[in-house]
Amino acid sequence: MEDLLTIEEIATILRLKLLTVYRWVESGKIRGIKIGKGWRFKKGEIERFLNDQESQAHHDCAVKFYQQGKANEAILSLKESISIYPEKKESCLLLSEIYFEKAKDNKEYIPLAEKSLRQILDFDPDNLEITSKLKILFSLHEMPVIENHNNINTKIKNLVQPMMKALTAYGDNDVFEEAYKIANSLSKMVEEKDAYLSGHSEKKSVYVAAIANELGLSHSQTRALQIAAFIYDVGKLYINEEILKKPGKLTEGEIKTIQSHSIVGEKIFRDVGLPDDILKCVRHHHESLDGKGYPDGLKGEDIPIGARIIKVVDAFGAMVSSRPYRGPLSFDGALSELRLGAGRDFDSRVIDAFSGAIAEERNLFRSVSRKNVKPKKVLIVDDEPWTAGAIKGSLEMEGFEAMTSQTGESALQKIYEIKPNLVILDVFLPDMDSHSLCRRLSRDPRTTNIPIVVISTAGSIDDEIAILESGADDYLPKPFNLRELVARINAHLRRIDHEKDANPLTGLSGTTCIESDILKRINDSSKKFGMIRIDLDNFKAFNDVYGFLHGDEVLKLVAEILREIIKTSGNEDDFIGHIGGDNFVVITSPDNVDMLSKQITSEFDRRIHSCYHKDDVQRGYILRDKERHSILTMSTECATNRDRDIYNYQDFERVANEVKVYAKK
Repeated sequence: MEDLLTIEEIATILRLKLLTVYRWVESGKIRGIKIGKGWRFKKGEIERFLNDQESQAHHDCAVKFYQQGKANEAILSLKESISIYPEKKESCLLLSEIYFEKAKDNKEYIPLAEKSLRQILDFDPDNLEITSKLKILFSLHEMPVIENHNNINTKIKNLVQPMMKALTAYGDNDVFEEAYKIANSLSKMVEEKDAYLSGHSEKKSVYVAAIANELGLSHSQTRALQIAAFIYDVGKLYINEEILKKPGKLTEGEIKTIQSHSIVGEKIFRDVGLPDDILKCVRHHHESLDGKGYPDGLKGEDIPIGARIIKVVDAFGAMVSSRPYRGPLSFDGALSELRLGAGRDFDSRVIDAFSGAIAEERNLFRSVSRKNVKPKKVLIVDDEPWTAGAIKGSLEMEGFEAMTSQTGESALQKIYEIKPNLVILDVFLPDMDSHSLCRRLSRDPRTTNIPIVVISTAGSIDDEIAILESGADDYLPKPFNLRELVARINAHLRRIDHEKDANPLTGLSGTTCIESDILKRINDSSKKFGMIRIDLDNFKAFNDVYGFLHGDEVLKLVAEILREIIKTSGNEDDFIGHIGGDNFVVITSPDNVDMLSKQITSEFDRRIHSCYHKDDVQRGYILRDKERHSILTMSTECATNRDRDIYNYQDFERVANEVKVYAKK
């Protein structure tokens, strides 16, 4: 018989307190055999336990990614979790959930979803939810396959040749409209291959025309630009979809492959005889004013004006679109991001023209954006039709999408199917204990981020505590005021949005919260304030030499320094934000701006050496590709509204940019 270990031996090997081991044995984390009054353990249990713990760490990361909408990152973490510990049921469940959702939009995920669902049935053969999902996948198999664009050259040639007549007939509006439609068809081919481009081509064509008009370009130049705005990314049709849709980091070769699309696109259109104005836009729309763009490294005025216009519009379109790693920026937020790159990536004249040309459309843009954003979904679980109907009507008047369920079982089914943003739950249900339902939802990684508001006839304080401890987020006794209920719902949804906006690495607020704080301060004319914008110099070289994990430690250090300085020297209402990458922001009073800026940079200079090897610190630089790069330093740009009027977020960004340009000079 195999030698068994005692609980004391397990504690010694794992370097844990005996009481901790006892607790973990009782909870099932460590699996033992009860012999008499004591426990015995197989030797293989130690390896299983350690694998389970390591797997759990990857699973926890995946849950955070999934809650933040980063499905591809969550998939990678879950695969790692399952590879370490194949019995990790919760990882298999979450992976199958993600694959299942993706399979609804992309048939390539159907076999992956089927495989992961069948793995769960091996653990739990009677799981009706999994069986139901498999049936849905079978129906997805029967959907027609989207046409695969073979013979791309032939398709493009057949489309472009009729366009040639239109491009030489500038005075004929009807002919130009025909060319416009043909170019739009080409853009749809690209959108089918690269989902990030989907749905923005027509808007881009309108924007480039508005900029061209603002800059005083000729009628013929404007029309050529409108066509170019549809077709500048056609070269992507020749790039492998696996590279375009790759969720992880691209290799150097893959980056070069993607960058080749501008050259490929130009060659395609040159072969079919498109005019030079359009060819230059296609080839040079990724050039940068500082000469660090591609494919030819052109600088400043050497970059054709059409290409400079398309670069701004393309970047703006990307910023106001959703990505797996972030939500869309607001209209004002995207313009601010463009201004950050003025003089480096983008032509400031083009940005000003873009901002001016569509300033009157800003409210329209915002209203369109709100229409495009799906309304928040609320599920009302109550077996009293009158109560459920009254709540549903009030929420729909406030712009919510409200649904009802009369039982716990039907509620669970709807929650997993529709993923509501919030659940309103009556404490008394005909088929299920509401406490159990709260516990189940709060512990399931798929639903743990959904706020639960419980409503009930007035009970004791013990009843209220019990329901909150079971996983509910709020408690409202009947009869309640519907306006109060709506206010509480909005408060919970704002909290969730703020948590999603927080940077997962530093925990600091992101772009949405930063812009919101600045606008709130601008609207309070009685108080003046200042902004410190912070970024790191030579951070890319540091990442290349030391790796991204060490780079993450530097960003955590910056966040730690900012928190410490603001705590000791700042004001109670000071704000710290992480814009992204190595860009941070501090909002404080005007009198504190210079003092805090000096303290922050000084403390960073004092502590950054701990992130380097001793030899690099002594040398004073690091080597990358035989080039010397200085030790990391911190740059700050400061601006206040004390000495000048600032009416919006863009004015504030413009002041900070002026300081940045002056500092660089």
